[in-house]
Amino acid sequence: MEEVPTPMTTMKRIVLIDDEPLARQHIRERFPWSDWGFAIAGEAANGEEALELCRSVDPDIALIDITMPVMDGLTLLGRLKEEFRRIRTIMLTAHRDFGYVQSAMQLGAVGYILKSPVDLVQTKAALDRACEELERDSRYTEKVRSHQQLIRNYNYSLREQFFENVLTGSLSADREIVERGALLDIKLKAPWLVMAVCRVDAIESFGAKYNEIDRPLAEFSLLEIVRETLQDGGGGFELFPLSFGQFVIVMTHGAGDLDESEVRQRVTAMADALERPLERYLGVRLWIGVSPPFRTPASMRSVYAQTEQRLSYSFYRDKPGPLFWDRVAPYRDVPEQELNQLIDDLKRTLASGDAGELDEWAARMKLTFRLHTPEPYKAKRWLDSLKSLFPDSDDALPASPWPNVHACHTLHEAALSVAGWMKERKRRMEQARRVRPEIRLAIQYIRAHLQDELTLEAIADHIQLSASYMGHLFKKEIGTSVMDYILEQRIERAKSYLVSGRYRNYELAEKAGFRNYSHFCTMFKKYAGMTPNEFKNKHKPLVTP
Repeated sequence: MEEVPTPMTTMKRIVLIDDEPLARQHIRERFPWSDWGFAIAGEAANGEEALELCRSVDPDIALIDITMPVMDGLTLLGRLKEEFRRIRTIMLTAHRDFGYVQSAMQLGAVGYILKSPVDLVQTKAALDRACEELERDSRYTEKVRSHQQLIRNYNYSLREQFFENVLTGSLSADREIVERGALLDIKLKAPWLVMAVCRVDAIESFGAKYNEIDRPLAEFSLLEIVRETLQDGGGGFELFPLSFGQFVIVMTHGAGDLDESEVRQRVTAMADALERPLERYLGVRLWIGVSPPFRTPASMRSVYAQTEQRLSYSFYRDKPGPLFWDRVAPYRDVPEQELNQLIDDLKRTLASGDAGELDEWAARMKLTFRLHTPEPYKAKRWLDSLKSLFPDSDDALPASPWPNVHACHTLHEAALSVAGWMKERKRRMEQARRVRPEIRLAIQYIRAHLQDELTLEAIADHIQLSASYMGHLFKKEIGTSVMDYILEQRIERAKSYLVSGRYRNYELAEKAGFRNYSHFCTMFKKYAGMTPNEFKNKHKPLVTP
């Protein structure tokens, strides 16, 4: 491990991590670091040395070789993300190994650099992306610091408690609600009130981005963007947090007759104003259930219940936005005859093997469900029942687990996931038909013994081939090594167990063939791009009938 003095404190500090000294020298000398505004702050030959180096020199950017001894680049990437959240990482690779690069990007790398041939434009672009992220983080951190006093002044936690007291009935009389609210600078005394119940789109995915430590900061950022945007729009609102990714806006209106078209215009303008900053800074959009105008603060409890329920209609919308009180029809079940017709059409489509016909079927199915709008959980239950058309088989290249439609936020998303699964299954079946019988037999053996200790020798012995020849043949037929295939299948099985919720994490890890729970967590995050718990939270059902 070698530390190098930084010539200018204003330069971005880079650490170079590669096990080949000549490769490090090549990278050090080939690029105009100083002209670009960077300085090599140190070098390391493996992941362990790299961690020590980062603790010592606190770099801005780490250039990491993908393949290294002691600790490979992907493992180091995960460790850096845990210990040094500020550091941006760029992967070094000697070839276009996009499988590893994709895994690295999922783990948080901002890009990659080919060591040979050298591409100055590509390298500078990757470094610029890293600098942009660093600058964005710096602005974000500064904004959070400057808002710490504001969060104390605005009292989000007290506002949340106040609104909870209204919903539970602890505060129920108009006068009591208005007076208690006034103590928190909450103004609810107005001729007319309108409630907007807001929920982040794909809330589980939003939550999965943050650990328990960062969640309060993310929630604060969300609320502050909303508060500042509404304040810039002229005020006349009160903001109440509910839970992570969910909040209520109560808008006040003046005296006289209330023009409902004016309410719609105001809510639509509010939604439009919120859309850009939320998507830009947090990558989220909002579903907004809108109440009809009401007179008294004491009505907020019943108004909330009705308006919150209105959000369930978002299942039949393709994109977030306001759901007004008079723009939703009662739920109606799809007639049994039409459901049976859809199933018959699907069977014919599957028999034809035409992917285009499958897309047409999905479009007809969405049209049918949108026409009748059954309760979302019923639509999801019907879509989930389609998996019975695909009994488990011993295909050499089995499809991934059936999609968890109960975790889908919209009908479009659910239809897309089901149709995508069917296409993938068809592709795998066609590929499986071309697989040699010996390899088909090997895969059947692997799938039947995933929970057991699997070795190349045991699998080869089962199909009566030498281990080396089988390994060569397997890679040629399937496109991946035997051990990588086993790991991939174990991760897929673990995913299905996580979605089912039948086992504790350590139990399902063992059932999927992992003897070490820590190793399971590491491999799962490497392949899935998230921890087992994050995956479970992201795919848990959203609606319970």
